[in-house]
Amino acid sequence: MFNGKRPRDVTLADLDQMISEEWPESDQLEFNGALPARKGGNNDPWAEKRELSEAARNGLLEEIMAFANGHGGWLLVGVEETKEKPGKASSLKPIVDCSDLADRLRKTCRDCIDPPLPIVEIEGVEAESGGIGVIVAYVPRSRAGPHRLTPSLHCYVRRHDSCEKMNMREIQDLTLNLTRGDAVVEQALERARARFHDCCKDGFRTGKGLPGASGVSGFGIRASAAPVTPLYIDMLGREAAQHAPLRELTAKTGEHQTRIMVPLYGSDVVALLRGKRWTNDRNRSDNFLVERDIYRDGVVDYRLVRKFDEPDEAVLFPGWVMALSANAMLAIERFRELAGAPSVEFAFELEIFVKGLQVPLMGYGSQRLSPIGRAGIIPIGSHQLPIYALGSIDDFSEAVALIEQDFFNLAGYDSQRDFTLDFGGFSK
Repeated sequence: MFNGKRPRDVTLADLDQMISEEWPESDQLEFNGALPARKGGNNDPWAEKRELSEAARNGLLEEIMAFANGHGGWLLVGVEETKEKPGKASSLKPIVDCSDLADRLRKTCRDCIDPPLPIVEIEGVEAESGGIGVIVAYVPRSRAGPHRLTPSLHCYVRRHDSCEKMNMREIQDLTLNLTRGDAVVEQALERARARFHDCCKDGFRTGKGLPGASGVSGFGIRASAAPVTPLYIDMLGREAAQHAPLRELTAKTGEHQTRIMVPLYGSDVVALLRGKRWTNDRNRSDNFLVERDIYRDGVVDYRLVRKFDEPDEAVLFPGWVMALSANAMLAIERFRELAGAPSVEFAFELEIFVKGLQVPLMGYGSQRLSPIGRAGIIPIGSHQLPIYALGSIDDFSEAVALIEQDFFNLAGYDSQRDFTLDFGGFSK
């Protein structure tokens, strides 16, 4: 639909083509000529006062949620339809301040749908001067459902060309089917965990033990992800266009700004079974191992292992953790573009492994965190952070902020700073 475009890429020409071709409503397409209104009510609070009424809010969220609980789909507000069944797009009926209304709906989705939708994209497409246009919303099928509307506590699903309440049997069946899909994702992540532990054993196999440590000391970082909806591409090439090269990124913590990156010394590529591996040149750095695996089914698996030869080397820079995580996210975005599935949700997992000596954190830049008791220390052992749901690249900044907070909490450090990463310009 719309030639694989996302809502932010839809143009007035696309809408005119939809009208001329008389697109019909379906299980993945809904037209609303106006904002839903309370029964018996004729006024439009949005047009009169720029207020979104409860009836309009709930009606639009029911449609959006129904797509998420079904097969995914598009909602267009400001498009008239014919009276036949199913209705066909007949004309535009633009909404005032469409971009402001789109922004209001995005925020309302977060507040009024439980659990939150991993991915929902809503944009205003201007059809006339002065911000008058059409609301274009897209939501893919969600693996986090069933979703319900919190004001009414009802679940909705898309059937044919209509939005309907789900009964208890349907809610149970959907829950079971989603659980089966989750098992496939869990298997992919479990394989990534096994590869990581083998990689750590290899990275720690040689070297001298440090005072107070049991054998060779070091740490490993893993950032892995798997699509919650099956994906596949035929080819992964060596060229940069076929994957996401490691990049420096700009991070901000409060007022402080710094550049973060994954330490890398050269890069080689080898073939894997239905995948590729990019790895650093071990001859140039015996203490670092960086591996990046990308598989044709969408599984992304990034690993960094560092061995300590001296006690003062036993530190972990949070910038490495965040840079590895962010670059893995960019690889996810690149894969979605190659697969032609820009809105498929991914499950993302971060793991920290520490051996020999517990590892203190450095700050961003060169400052070590001031220890308070055990604060600022990653203990010995394997530590998996919660699995994160990754939607579109527009939500990556919010995801990395949560990951950063969880990572510092793991070290016993209460990070209350605002943390942001600039992903701008890296989606292409």
